Amino acid sequence: MIRFSGVSFSFGQSSSLSTSDRFNGHDFGSGTTMGFSLDLNRKVNWFGKEFSPSVGFNYSTLEHSGHDDLALTSLLVNLSTSLKSLPLSVNLGLGYTHHSISNHTGSMIVDLAYKLPINNADLSLVIRYHNITDINKDYELDFGRNSAMGLFVQYGKSISF
Repeated sequence: MIRFSGVSFSFGQSSSLSTSDRFNGHDFGSGTTMGFSLDLNRKVNWFGKEFSPSVGFNYSTLEHSGHDDLALTSLLVNLSTSLKSLPLSVNLGLGYTHHSISNHTGSMIVDLAYKLPINNADLSLVIRYHNITDINKDYELDFGRNSAMGLFVQYGKSISF
């Protein structure tokens, strides 16, 4: 039986980083991002570092000049860890993304979170790098599909059920 130990909600802003999009006739602007994740009640040791796994859902939009906005709907598996020397945590995620232009793609995310010093609230300020990865006709990974950088606030809460 899978047990969850916490839930986190996030909301913020995202902006396209991909210059290759502009060369392909696409010009993406900024947009919004929101999501949630469920923390699994487990720990994973990887390269001598302890990580906390979670599963999550993320939805982002980017303005698309002259066209419908780009929508990215992602299902992610994440591994998070804290940095001992700094008040920061790192989250690494991989998953499936439905891309409103390319349909089925993959996602890689890297989050850097700073827990705000507020008593009785698990509130963090997060910077996210989100890379959309596609498989080209030669079955090679294409890391240049889209890239986005985001800034958002994340609120977490311990749960038990």
